[in-house]
Formats: sequence, structure tokens, C-alpha cells
Amino acid sequence: MASRGRRAVALVAAGLIAGAGAFAPPSTPAQAAVPDTFTLTGSGYGHGVGMSQYGAQEMAKAGWSTDSILNFYYPGISIENRTVGNIRVQLIQATTVVVRYAGAAGTLTPAGAGAASAAQGSVVTFAVSGSNVKASGLGSAKTASSFTIAWSGASNCSGYVTVDGTNGGSQGYCRGTMTATVIGGKVNLIATVGLARTYLYGLGEVPSSWSGAALSAQAAAARTYAAKQTYKSSCNCEVYSDTRSQYYAGRSKEIETTYGAYWVGAVNRTSPSSTTGSLLLYGGQPITASYSAANGGRTEASADIWGGALPYLISKEDPWSLKAGVPDSVKAWTVTKTQAQMKAIFGLADVASATITATTAGGSAKTIVAKSSSGASKTITGAETIRNAFGLRSAHFAISSPSTARQPTPVKTPFVQITLSPDIDGDGRGDVIALDLEGRLVAYPFLQGTSGPQLGTNYLLATGLTGHRVFAAQDWDRDGFNDLMTIDPSGILFLRRGLGSAKFAEPQEVGHGWTNYRLLPAGDMTGDGYPDCLAIDAAGKLWTYVGRGAKGFKGGRISSGHGWTNLQAFPAGDATNDGKQDLIGINAAGQLRLYPGKGTGGFYTPRLVGHAWNVYTLAAGADMDGNGYADIMGRNENTHVLLYYANKSGSSYAKPVQIGTGW
Repeated sequence: MASRGRRAVALVAAGLIAGAGAFAPPSTPAQAAVPDTFTLTGSGYGHGVGMSQYGAQEMAKAGWSTDSILNFYYPGISIENRTVGNIRVQLIQATTVVVRYAGAAGTLTPAGAGAASAAQGSVVTFAVSGSNVKASGLGSAKTASSFTIAWSGASNCSGYVTVDGTNGGSQGYCRGTMTATVIGGKVNLIATVGLARTYLYGLGEVPSSWSGAALSAQAAAARTYAAKQTYKSSCNCEVYSDTRSQYYAGRSKEIETTYGAYWVGAVNRTSPSSTTGSLLLYGGQPITASYSAANGGRTEASADIWGGALPYLISKEDPWSLKAGVPDSVKAWTVTKTQAQMKAIFGLADVASATITATTAGGSAKTIVAKSSSGASKTITGAETIRNAFGLRSAHFAISSPSTARQPTPVKTPFVQITLSPDIDGDGRGDVIALDLEGRLVAYPFLQGTSGPQLGTNYLLATGLTGHRVFAAQDWDRDGFNDLMTIDPSGILFLRRGLGSAKFAEPQEVGHGWTNYRLLPAGDMTGDGYPDCLAIDAAGKLWTYVGRGAKGFKGGRISSGHGWTNLQAFPAGDATNDGKQDLIGINAAGQLRLYPGKGTGGFYTPRLVGHAWNVYTLAAGADMDGNGYADIMGRNENTHVLLYYANKSGSSYAKPVQIGTGW
């Protein structure tokens, strides 16, 4: 499976030291302490077998060629051009499927009947009718065992269709044809595309801005991976469009501004014609071209991870996955597991310790044993089983001693970023989140002392976030705890789910391609109960990305305005206390303006609420004092931090109070 990255992980138990007291009867065995949390730190992302995508990029930057990169990660192979045919990609399987001829006219052809014309703008809804498909939207409804969807411009991507709820989003799919059938009581929609080029044009596995040799190595590996797949009757396909196989994003990949042409060029360099492409071969046959984002410094052998020994998938040192250019979120990360989560993972009454008793040749945890306070134990075996059980990025563990209390964290200032977050520590007030120059993310609790507002002693939330952007996502997954989001330097968006008491689950990837966007997690902008994100692109256009909790975002995006290029915009929370989420911004003239949210994705006319604010770097969007109105914090050029309490209805802000300096 072509998934992403591996890690070297340390499990650190943190909690209260408790156990049998001095007056326990001699016949009662002493119970081990039960930590509140376990902290896991590590490196890498994915299973670690085969090519490291980030490693390949670092090699390309150092001057390695495409062939030399591939031979490094798949020793003993040959690289040859072979004729390849079409491949079937499952786009979606659902009760109903909606196809829109958004960017071209086309045809809809039922099995055994003639084609019906579809004008540009036509919408066809496919539903289940017994074992057949029912298509509605082009005149009278038609029922057949299958339907073929075609459109003009498919040969050169000048036309396209969109499919609701798929990776293609609003950019849709411009290559090949589609077929709708019924499988397992649901509509199954596939795209049939050429494997040599057109399938690869739509793969969103690595950033298109990467070096040419790394892109071509990815193209050759991805083509080989797909060529090795066999037909699956459960999807009428060879590959899925998600990370069960490879991430097929469709048209959006090849039309990316500037960089889309880089990716298409890389594919073409590995493909002499539309029916011929380079494949990685061993013994004259396509290899299992596994790859992952990064491996933490050593590749894994296929025998250790999946049980089948392959001579070209062995464990070997890979210093490229640890180079400085690899994001810290991939090569050095920290996550936290609560006692409740550990209990669920191991099925024990409690977990007092977790010990790795065996590792793979690549260093991943192969066996881990947990013990409860009463001495009961449970063993989990297999690196991928362990990785999946813990929900981690890779499986390379080491264990250290428990730590029972939050310790003040030394930080290097001035801070790279300051964010106001809704309550994360459970005291009913907002918190200040700060990212320092060395990638440490710390929190400062907001205190209301007798001498006025002040910040408490900081404590560590995460490390290894150099180059990241951090955002307060409110309660993104609607589980009662406020969450955080981060974007790493390569544009991958991660959700850090809050667990209460200022603890967060391991980062979960919920999107990519965010490098050139200013992201604004702004709460529920659309009224569906889920928080959403606003994003400003390089052209100053404002977009609403509709959230769907822990699953990330719904397909497509909503245009929400333009002309935001020279505006510093910040989520303001419910600044007007009307139940709707607002924005606040500073324009080039230094005017502070409040944009009241309509609750449907747009904003009312902005209100002027202050002047001369262009001397500040702002943080906004959290109710610091618990009065129901979101406040503002500003850092000035002297690195003083000033708090501005919001007055009633967000119409103005009180005189500032200094709550920090040296930031």
C-alpha cells in the first residue's frame, strides 16, 4: 500500500504516582502507579517500506537523478519502458451519486441503448434501483445495468465533470470516461484512464513544486504500483482514489497554478507516449513499488511489515529522511495518549506501563507489552498492527520514565506566532498559544488575579513545529474539547484533537496543498453545526471550506468574497455575541474593522472599531475573561503584549492592559 511515512517513537508515561500505602496488609501486592497520560515522540510517517518521498526530494535537491533515487530505494531493479493500458479508479461508492457536467457538454449512455446528450451545466443523479442504476436529470429517468459518462475535451483536459463528495471537489475530473454500476446495494462510480500518463496527471501524492528528479521518481513508482494491482470486483476497479491505493485528485493536480505543469512534465519525462511508461522491474516483472512519506532514518523490510520477503524491499540506512529540509512534523513529532485511550487500545482495566520487547530490522516496534496496576498484561504484535492500534504515523518506540507535573518550558523569543485559543485547559477562560523560534509550542493559561489579568506559567504542548503555522480550530470534531490545527512547510494540514486538560491527540492529516493560503479556522460559518475554515488565496479571494469534523472537509469550496490581499484578517469568534462567527481585520490604513458573520458563509458590512492598529501583530478569536465576547491581543514592535477586552456587541474594545513583555 502506498501510504505515508514512519517514525521513531518514545512512550513517556506522565501522571500521578499512586499505589498501595504503608498500611497495606502484607498479603496484598503493591499496585503500580497509573499515569494520566503517555507521551509519544518519534520520527517518520507511514510504514517505512520502499521509497521515502521526503528522502527522494532531499536527494534530488543534492543532485541525484531519477534513476539513482529509484535504485537507492529499490536495490537490484531495472527501469524500462513498457506498453501499458487503461486502469479503473473507484471515485465513490454511495447510495446516490451526483455528476455535474460543470465544465463541458457530454453524453450519458445506458448499457444497451443510445447516448443521450448532456449540455454544459447538466446535473445527473444516480440512484439504486434493484440491481440496476437509475439516472435522473436528463429528461425522463432511465434505468440500466450501467451508464457511461463522457464529456468533450477529455483528451486534453479542456473539459471536465465534477462528482459530489469526491477528491476532485469543484475542479472535478477531465480525463477518460466514467462508469456507474450497482455493487453491494450502492452506486459505484469509476473512472477509466490511461495508466501511462492520464491517471498519473491526477495523483496528489507529493507537492508539485518539488524538484524534477523527485517528481519523476514519484511518477515512475506510482505507475509501477498501479500496474501491479489486480482487478477487484468489490469496486469494479484496480485502484481506489484514496490512500488505500494512491490519492487521485483529478483535474486539480494538473491545473495547479505554475506547479501543475511541473508535475505533468515529470510524468511525461517517464512516459515516451500516451500508451508507454517507465516501470520498475525485478526479474522482468513490475515490482511492489511501496513508498511512504519518510522512514525516520532507515527503511523497513517488507518481511518485517507485511510478512513477505522481497529482495528489493529491504531494511537499509536512509539519512535523507532526516535531512534539514524534511519538515519536523514528519521527522520529529510528539503526541499524547490519555489513560482512557491506553485502556481502550490494550483492553485492560488500566495501563501502568507499556514496554517494547521486540523491534524490526528497521527499528520499528514489533511487540509491545502493557501491564496494569494489578499485574495483568496484554501484548500487541506486528509493526503495522501497533501503528494502527495507536493511530500513529510510524512504529519505532523507546520508553522513558514517568513525569507527573507540567514543567515550565524554556522558550526562545521573540515568538514566531501567537494565537488566542478558546479554553483548552478546562478553566473556562481562553488561553494564549505561542510558537517559539525552535519549534516549541507552549500554552499560557489566562489568569484573572487580584491585580488584574495576567498570564500563568507556560507549559509545553508540542515540539518539532519549526516552520509550521498554528491555528485555534475551536471544537472542530464536536467532542466537547477545543482543538488546534497546524500547517507544515509543505502545506499539509493537521488536526490536533483536544482531549481536555490541555492534552491533544496525535496530529491527524485532514488536507494538503495549503502552502499559498492564509487559513482562518473561523467556527461554524455555514450553520450546519460543524466549524469551518476560511482561506485567502494569493489573489486575495476569500473561500469557505466547509468542515465535517474529524474527517476534514466536505468536497468543494464556497466563494466568499474578494479584495482581501492587503487585509490582515483574523477569526474573531462570536465577537458580537449573536451566535454567529465573525472576522476582524486591519487594512493598509491601520483601521480595525469587524466583519459580522451572517451564519451562512458570508459577512455583513464591516464596522470600524479602531484606528492605528497597524503597529500590532494581532491574535484574536477567544473569550479570555469568560463574559461571552471574544477579545483581542496585540503584540507591538517593542514585543509588549496588550490585551483588549471586547465591549458589548463587539462595537469597541476597552483600554489595553499589558500582560506580557519580551514576546
